[in-house]
Amino acid sequence: MKTLLTSTRIQFLVLAIVAGTMLGCGSWFAKREGKQKTEQKTAPVTLPQSSDQLNRIKDNLAEFCFAPAENNFSTGNNPYYFLYRLVDNGNCTTKNADDLIKDAFLPEMGKHDSLGFIEVGSIDNSKGKKSERYQQYYKGIKVENYIVQFNYSNNRVTSIAGTYYPNLNIDTTGMISKVEAARVVLRFRGVVDSLHEQKIPQMLRFSNFGLLPQYNKIFYSFGFLLGDKPGTYIVNAISGQFHSYVPSDLMHVCYKCNGNNSDIIDCTSLCTTDSVCTFEDYRLLEVPTLYNGCQTIHADSCYLADTVRYRLSPRIVSQTEIAYSPNDTINIFDVSAVLPNGDAYFQEVTFCYTDSIVSVKNAISNSLYYAMQLSKDYFKDKNMDYKSRLEIWAHLPAPNNISAQYSAFYNVFLFGDGDNINFNPFVSPDVVSHEYAHAVLSHVFNINRDSVHAHQPQVKAIHEGVSDIFSVLARRYAYGTTDWTIGNQVVINPVSTLPRDLAHPENTLPSQALYYNDAANHWSPNDADIYNHAGIIVKWFHLISEGGTGANFSTDDITVQPLGINSAEMVLIAGLDTLRALINNVPSYENLCQATTLAANMLFPPIDGVCSPELIAVRDAWQAVGLNCWASIIPPLCTACLSTSPESELCDNHLPYIQSVQITDAATGNTIAHQVWEWNESQTQLCLQTLSPQQSTNLAGGLVLTLTASEPMNSLNFAGFENELGNVISYGYASNLTTSTNNTQWIFAISNILPDLLSEGTIRLRFTGADMAGNPLEAMQNYPPATNLPPCINAADLPYRNPETGMWNNSHSGTDNSFSFEYDCTEFAYNYDITDCSVDENGNYIFLMTIYIYCIPGATVSITYISNLDIPITTTMNDVITPGFQFSGIKNLTITITDPQTGQVVSFNPLEGLECDPLPVGGGSLPDNQDPIFTALPQISDQLTTCAGSQVCIPYEVSYWGVFESGGIVVQINRFDAVQHIFMNSDNLQTGEFCFTPDVAEVGTHHPVLRAYPAEYPYPAATTTNPLTLSVLCCPTGFNHPQELTALYDC
Repeated sequence: MKTLLTSTRIQFLVLAIVAGTMLGCGSWFAKREGKQKTEQKTAPVTLPQSSDQLNRIKDNLAEFCFAPAENNFSTGNNPYYFLYRLVDNGNCTTKNADDLIKDAFLPEMGKHDSLGFIEVGSIDNSKGKKSERYQQYYKGIKVENYIVQFNYSNNRVTSIAGTYYPNLNIDTTGMISKVEAARVVLRFRGVVDSLHEQKIPQMLRFSNFGLLPQYNKIFYSFGFLLGDKPGTYIVNAISGQFHSYVPSDLMHVCYKCNGNNSDIIDCTSLCTTDSVCTFEDYRLLEVPTLYNGCQTIHADSCYLADTVRYRLSPRIVSQTEIAYSPNDTINIFDVSAVLPNGDAYFQEVTFCYTDSIVSVKNAISNSLYYAMQLSKDYFKDKNMDYKSRLEIWAHLPAPNNISAQYSAFYNVFLFGDGDNINFNPFVSPDVVSHEYAHAVLSHVFNINRDSVHAHQPQVKAIHEGVSDIFSVLARRYAYGTTDWTIGNQVVINPVSTLPRDLAHPENTLPSQALYYNDAANHWSPNDADIYNHAGIIVKWFHLISEGGTGANFSTDDITVQPLGINSAEMVLIAGLDTLRALINNVPSYENLCQATTLAANMLFPPIDGVCSPELIAVRDAWQAVGLNCWASIIPPLCTACLSTSPESELCDNHLPYIQSVQITDAATGNTIAHQVWEWNESQTQLCLQTLSPQQSTNLAGGLVLTLTASEPMNSLNFAGFENELGNVISYGYASNLTTSTNNTQWIFAISNILPDLLSEGTIRLRFTGADMAGNPLEAMQNYPPATNLPPCINAADLPYRNPETGMWNNSHSGTDNSFSFEYDCTEFAYNYDITDCSVDENGNYIFLMTIYIYCIPGATVSITYISNLDIPITTTMNDVITPGFQFSGIKNLTITITDPQTGQVVSFNPLEGLECDPLPVGGGSLPDNQDPIFTALPQISDQLTTCAGSQVCIPYEVSYWGVFESGGIVVQINRFDAVQHIFMNSDNLQTGEFCFTPDVAEVGTHHPVLRAYPAEYPYPAATTTNPLTLSVLCCPTGFNHPQELTALYDC
């Protein structure tokens, strides 16, 4: 039996070629626009043979970085189907289709002048995407069903798919013309020569000419659809001899039930159904089907002698009158015949069933009935069945024989029997349930794909995508397993839009879209390309069913958590119900996204205002295919994160808190403390964990604080120290924000901490700040029971947003001081800071210096320096902790610190390696010249603050009673590139405002110093101020689009 099936299928591959015209002989490659062709070579050629026909093609393509790609398609009927994708390792040479054919395909074909490809179609768009289809030819003759498609991105081939036959060896000497072949057929049919001229034009309409590589022969074929002996007539184009007659495929193959299986047998005679008898209504019957073995259906039956006849149609009284009975729910009509005016001719589908045998035509009808009943059972079980009487037109004649359709306007299903070249009959359950779903969408959910509306292309794509999904669900309901493909049983060679793979829409040929309006992920710019656009619908459903990531995971970082297919099915159906309730007959993608999101919220409601995981998965899956309808749903459904989920741009479910702090000794690089708030294993408590053993520090080198916030922060500030008594110290140190990464990781450098500022013991760090929404930082130490060891906060005690009021409950906002370190003066240490440093052309330094001495109650400091007059000077001070000095015009400096208790002595030269700004060179000082005097300035305690990129102004008042020429007085500020020239008024007093703009590289805390001097005589007539304190902040420069939720920073 199986041998007969194989030979039958191959025979029809050979014989049923009934479309197309002969093309002229071509060179190895000719574009559709026309290229120079060489003369046809008719001498036989010898071609290499290979046990693995495509093995060397694979090796050749590998040289150009192409590798076999994954696909779910059954290719057993064609071993020459392939799919390759570009795998670029950075060393790949750019190739176009012409080059790849020359370099990868043709070397395996033998002599190039006998074989070739001709471009037969191309699709181009404005976003760099293009595809070209090439038909394989041999000596100018089309090789049937062998087409290769090259897909481009930015003028580079990125994938290759199709069918290709690598080795051919056919002698074309003496080939006859198509008209000559037609005469051979007419003589075989017994048509006299005088009628040939009348018959041949009609024959040429239903003819073809091609090479069938399986047989290594060239054939002409002529199809006769009606009349005596319909079928296909084959002529050998080389010998000119009649080859064979193949009756219509519905005439010589039969199916027989054998247990649960359907066996294919050769049927030479079947019982007749011409006799008239009275049918009994709606009887159970076990029948063979094409794809699903033997199945039970309902049919009308009648007995005539020892023969039982069955009918799947209602009684046809006439072509205009049908006699339906109450049980005629599924009604199949045979429309294989066509009336002279082109209308369908209705015939009843009847058969007698001797020995459980039926013809292939009736097996097709049985398959239709079975698949329609399977579909109806599924939709009925889900309370959404289309309850109208079903009218099914079967056995559509050419050219509609290679299609399956549902017409909502006429309320008719139409199914073709295939062509046995690319398609088997379109009666498999996956195809039929897809068409049944169109009826349900049209008449149960009232989604009108035939309307004239701006959304019509989107409605059609939704129809196709959702019908594909229902096909998967209907088969899962019937068989208990999930098959994400459609069309595998129907398709012989992958063409058109079948087969489809809902798990991998990109592997459909041509590829279906993975991401909305994104050409890089296969989105077609053509609105009419509804099968392409349906890819985002099926990908969304597969993601919520199975979980996973979308095509743009590298940028959107979305991982969809799986609902399981049962919950996914509930969301889809409830979403369609939502559209129906809203009377939305022409939904857009956005409408479907909103409806399914609302449905998920209804099916899986929030708890205490927190979104369910199921709703989050539905939202994430839509975003993973490029559709974000979450923000457009008003009022908001719930907070979009679980209590244990990280913050995202799309929701503000959490108030901000500092998640971790790592404290590092800046001098040694040692980690002093590293603490982090983490959820316990049961997700019931947030606990402060210590990640590394605590060490003590003497603060001499300062601290580096690395903070990680729970969400992006608009601002985050170090607000000071807190000792064990609860006293807060917010002065006596320098705090500098060195970097901020994505506004979640912040690094502060704390330096120049005054000695004796803090007492030994546990020191807590205080922080303030606010998130992007303006919510202040949470005071984590104030949540019960945060005082436990280790500190832990119950999930129920954390703040949550009241879904009715939108306000936060349980919030303890303010200053966070939950992180700490140990301060321990174990040994004497020191540090120093030099500011406002300048040096003249003679090597004389001018600067301010502060020395910080730690862990000594009172030290002795000795200072020795050489003045600009080369005179050594020594000064000694006792019982000092933080001395400050201003030096002017010194050449060398040695500082010695002595611990009076231990006698320990340290000496150092702060000028060693010191780099200072050079002083301007003037004309020298005049006799009796006086220094300019600053008579008014901001106080040292004033906190000047500005944003990077924003101007800051420092007011001043300066007087000068010396002698100067036209240059006036120069006012200069250190650390910022800014200079002002001023001229005294009549009172020798000038009030001004020194303005400058720090840039992003200067974010942090500064201590600027102003200097004033005569322009002509900069030295020694120069006066400097005491250091001021200026904080340069990193402030947002804008907001991202389109959400405008996240602030953008240049820092």
